[in-house]
Amino acid sequence: IYKMSDEENQLDEVCVLQSIYTEEEFISEKLADQNAGQFITYIKVPEGFFITYKNFKDGNMIHVPIAYLPPIVLKFQLPCDYPSRSMPDYQISCMWLPVKKLNLLCKRLDELWAENNGTVILYTWTQFLKEESLEYLGIHQSLDLTRRYLGEIRRFGSRNRYRQNGDTIVPSKNENSRTQAISATELPNVTLSMNNSRNNVDHPDGFVRKSEKVDEAPPPSADMSTRKRFYHQRRPTFSRFTHERSQPLIKDPRIVFQSLPSMYTHQYIVAYNEEQTKIQFQKNIYLCEICFQDKMGEKCIQFQPCNHVYCKDCIKEYFETRIKDGMVQTMPCPYDKCDSEATQSQIKDVIGPNLYDKYDDLLLNATLNKMEDITYCPRQSCGIPVMREVDDKMAVCSSCRFVFCIFCKMTYHGVEPCKLKSEEKRQIVEEYEQADKETKFRLEKRYGKKQLQAMVQVHKSESWISTNSKACPSCGANIEKSDGCNKMICWQCKEFFCWLCRKTLDPNAPYQHYLDPSSKCNNQLFYGTELDEEPPPELLAALVEEDLLEIFEEGDEEEFMHGFAHPFIPRYFLLLD
Repeated sequence: IYKMSDEENQLDEVCVLQSIYTEEEFISEKLADQNAGQFITYIKVPEGFFITYKNFKDGNMIHVPIAYLPPIVLKFQLPCDYPSRSMPDYQISCMWLPVKKLNLLCKRLDELWAENNGTVILYTWTQFLKEESLEYLGIHQSLDLTRRYLGEIRRFGSRNRYRQNGDTIVPSKNENSRTQAISATELPNVTLSMNNSRNNVDHPDGFVRKSEKVDEAPPPSADMSTRKRFYHQRRPTFSRFTHERSQPLIKDPRIVFQSLPSMYTHQYIVAYNEEQTKIQFQKNIYLCEICFQDKMGEKCIQFQPCNHVYCKDCIKEYFETRIKDGMVQTMPCPYDKCDSEATQSQIKDVIGPNLYDKYDDLLLNATLNKMEDITYCPRQSCGIPVMREVDDKMAVCSSCRFVFCIFCKMTYHGVEPCKLKSEEKRQIVEEYEQADKETKFRLEKRYGKKQLQAMVQVHKSESWISTNSKACPSCGANIEKSDGCNKMICWQCKEFFCWLCRKTLDPNAPYQHYLDPSSKCNNQLFYGTELDEEPPPELLAALVEEDLLEIFEEGDEEEFMHGFAHPFIPRYFLLLD
């Protein structure tokens, strides 16, 4: 039976691994005439997996869903007598696993070699790291990073490496000196050192605690705190996490530490998850929910957390329309009643840098307009934002030094009320009459209670006048009609005019307007009055001819029936009887 040599087994194993894994996952090379390579092991994350950490500002636990974890990197070099006698030399690294967990992985890789001694092992190792490593390490549905987060806060604070902005770590402006430190209010009162010495103890969370040692017992004259510290150090120490005797943690020499980017571990995991989610999204095909066409993910965007997908062409028109209409404070998902919003990076990617600059300016202005302590200089040549005191009615432009009233935008007028246009007064009065107590108090504080009450009275008077009166076509005086026919005489200029069409009438023959067939007010002399019916044209003409129309309108029956020269008048009333 032919038995393959170690070199043939190695070449065959490398060839098989290259056929199984992608170039991104597996890289092979030659080092000192030995086969070597590197595995980028993408861990299979269970569905519903999340990371947790404690926010030390408010004490709340933060839960972040995760679909992709940063990979475990396994570098190997195959000895000449592998696999017959020797196991591969390897180094393992992972940015988010502590030393204790990496030690367990090294132990398990050694056990797998012992179980399969004499056979090729690389595929078994990589499949274990990919499929079973989380379960083996006791990580099932969640990963708690609270302890690691605390250690990083302590380390970054003592090394002055980063400064904190909210919940993110931002590199210092001077990256060489790195003198910006995290706020001291977030740092526990612990003495730390990054140097290894005989008095230092390595902890699983990666930071080093420096202990103080008192070699000799303090004399009886020493203070109480010194004696307490001496006797306390001679008692057995216990871990507050495991309640066991604390012992130095020995790191497997095959573990290689990789420095994190300028962020905490949980931030790095979240950023990696987002990037991998984006990459996987770009590789798939999706149905746009606007044009209903299938598009590659790289030509689409996805809203979170609703997961609605739209192609960039459709969503670009949607964004451009909202920017054109000035609706820039939110960019919601177009789906009906969906509350998800597009991120700034998505908006910039879709509309391009030029339109994004315009959108950014509009968004800034909209945000400033909502701030109570920000107003704008009213001068057209200036127009910059101006800060003011919330309770002050005056503002001073820092650029042109213009002092103005923040309400009417005119030169500051002290205690004098603002000069408002009629339309502005009407809007203010309507808002004041419909407002609740809080809004009324705000308006009274701005315009003055007495001025508002006067504006309300004037507005009501003007509304009544515009509804119940008409202006004289000659002098413009307001005239109210209480009763009688539609022939009117102005009380101010004595002009005759028609109430219906406001046409000026001939003072010598004012009723001819209502007898003219070509007039639109023909036979409309009593239109809108309380008479049961309009008098016939014959009676109207007879009354005009005998100059009895005014007596007829006044209803003085005795005077009206006292003799008629016109024969039609008595015949008309005889017919009525």
